[in-house]
Amino acid sequence: MRLPSKQCALAQGVMALLLAPACGTAATAGGGDTVALEEIVVTAQKKTEDLQKASVAVDVVGSEQLASSGVKNVIDLQDIVPTVRFIAADQMTVQIRGLGTVNVNPGVSSSVGYAQDGVYLAHPPAVTPVLIDLQRVEVLLGPQGTLYGRNTNGGVINFISRDPTTDKVSGFIKAGAGNYSAFSSEGALNLPLGSAWALRVSAGSEKHDGYADDGSNDVKSWAARAKLLYAPSADFSAKLTVEGGKRDSIGQGYGGQCPPGNVDPFCANVPWRPYSGFSPAPAGMYNNNSVYGATLDVNANLGWSNLTSITAYRGYDIYATTAPAANATTGKPNFVYSHPDHSRSFTQEIRLASKTETRLSWVAGLFYSHESEPTYVRFDYFDTILQNPAIVNPPAPPNFYEQLSVPTQTDRSIAAFGDVTVPVTDRFRVRAGLRYTNEHKGADGTIDAGATGIFTLPTQYNSASDSYSKLTWKAGLDFDVTNRSLLYATVSTGFKSGGLNNLPADMDLTTYQPEKITAYELGSKNRFLDDRLQVNLSLFRYDYKNYQTFEFYSPTSGPHAGATLFPTVNSQTATFQGGELAAEFALTADDRLGVSLNYLHNKFDKFVIDLPYVSVIDLSGTDVPLSPKMAASLSYQHIFRLGNAGDLTAGADAHYSDSYYATGNQGGAAGNALYTQPSYTKFNANLAWHSGSGGWTVSAFVRNLTNKKTINTVAGGYPVIENFLLVNAMIDPPRTWGAAVQKDF
Repeated sequence: MRLPSKQCALAQGVMALLLAPACGTAATAGGGDTVALEEIVVTAQKKTEDLQKASVAVDVVGSEQLASSGVKNVIDLQDIVPTVRFIAADQMTVQIRGLGTVNVNPGVSSSVGYAQDGVYLAHPPAVTPVLIDLQRVEVLLGPQGTLYGRNTNGGVINFISRDPTTDKVSGFIKAGAGNYSAFSSEGALNLPLGSAWALRVSAGSEKHDGYADDGSNDVKSWAARAKLLYAPSADFSAKLTVEGGKRDSIGQGYGGQCPPGNVDPFCANVPWRPYSGFSPAPAGMYNNNSVYGATLDVNANLGWSNLTSITAYRGYDIYATTAPAANATTGKPNFVYSHPDHSRSFTQEIRLASKTETRLSWVAGLFYSHESEPTYVRFDYFDTILQNPAIVNPPAPPNFYEQLSVPTQTDRSIAAFGDVTVPVTDRFRVRAGLRYTNEHKGADGTIDAGATGIFTLPTQYNSASDSYSKLTWKAGLDFDVTNRSLLYATVSTGFKSGGLNNLPADMDLTTYQPEKITAYELGSKNRFLDDRLQVNLSLFRYDYKNYQTFEFYSPTSGPHAGATLFPTVNSQTATFQGGELAAEFALTADDRLGVSLNYLHNKFDKFVIDLPYVSVIDLSGTDVPLSPKMAASLSYQHIFRLGNAGDLTAGADAHYSDSYYATGNQGGAAGNALYTQPSYTKFNANLAWHSGSGGWTVSAFVRNLTNKKTINTVAGGYPVIENFLLVNAMIDPPRTWGAAVQKDF
């Protein structure tokens, strides 16, 4: 739009910076480029489209932002995606908008789905431990039950890596270092192999010492990928991907006694030791994870539609052992917790999609997955509550152990889905989607207990299976207010599969029920001022039934008194509601300003935990953990033009969070009220020099500039006297900084 000359002159005198481009005198960069925000292309809805035209809330992080922020693994993403929180325990879990699954029991799937180059991953450990050669990361906010299926009530995180090309030899090599003896590497090589074939290989590593005094919270990781492309024409392509990686660590250390927000009188004069770890770490503690897989991705133009077939195999192996602090009297750990976990999964997705040039947009497909996940959990106790006759009478003998084995855990899912967008007028569209899912879970479990070298109790068997079928649907409306403003509304349903608890059969807790959700979302996506200002808004409400939670459970009487058990149970009802406002403004060709505001009001409407042989806990009306009511971020970036010397880009951002319950499970001995993380603000900064034609980049970053100490989550109180007030708080990383050099060719 161009304003009349008199109005334009007045506008330029009052708001020259904002309105100059609209007056026909667009501000330009040094090279003459018009000031505007670039178009971002996403495949979040399994079709290629402009982010601003996609009727779904999506956060996108490009490769340049990943590099400049020093992001090397999945957990680092929470520093730059305000709606996402990663929980680092013996297995990583994730939440979007406060909704997720803080639960690592066998067979439990995440409420947030993962997709790596189009392959559905049932569990977070299946993601490669180092993020290498990525093109972008797409974070879909809210339920995605139609296109992505069950277990996506919280959203989906898509990791999209670069593909081979047949045009030329190219690639890059990068090396970086930082505090805590950090070292990282990354590289990729693209090789054309004739006119129809191309190969791209990439690899990377990450290493740093422990953030905790005892050496825990360290990492040694690597990942590698090879992609072979066959594309004889524009109408057909086949791509074979083989990848793998490994992560080694001492493990996730805890933060010591009495974090801020602990109201117990015991903590009045006890200092918080946030990075004390286990002090010292027990010998033999470790947390290792190996990942490997292969994918065949075939795309064909059928004339009337596009065919996509994705066949994938994925496996991972976790070996985790941890323990609390050493007993002051014996010098031994109070107990050792071991949790090996193995997953082997096969997935097949076939879908047809409409041609991009047609007005009617649709996607239809079939999905199949089968996973086996043998695992076991073992506790070896030493001088604990179980040996205290004042607590357990008669007391358990020394060297008592419990072992819960699930050697044949299986999960099979079959689904058919469809999604369609129908234009009613040039500006108004109707959307609809359906997905039918049938799945089966089965497990043959054993429960063993005894005293090492003394006796073994009779083995108990707990075998069970269950099947679930569900039709989920989506309905929505889109309206183009202008050609740069989209208004959309969506109502959708979803479910997350139930499962099996490996507990003694006489507890009547063999299974837990599927989660069910009805979600409402209203969104608006806008570009103003000749694409210089982008403002996106979304409001949501989720009505939940049977929200699954992970409980720390130690019966105080009955046949299993003193046992350590971790059942998954269901809340009766819960409500998640809130919204996000995200804005980006190109102040000039060299200046960008970003603002985001996030509001959550997540509560358990009715949640009564009634487990055998313990007191009933009523959490009705309480906040869902890890759901700060308000969060906000502010970012600024400026490019210094250095002429023949290249460009220097400087950026800084600040992130604020309200206080929140840090407890990751509601049934802990001490309860939610003791573990509140107070509000905080964190600051990050980055700097990058680009040589231009030389292909060199030198970058530096600092995260958590003021070294703010915040609780990631709390594991719950262990059932041993010495550790009852050891809150087992898992602490977010301290201040980290680093620099890297990259050469493109």
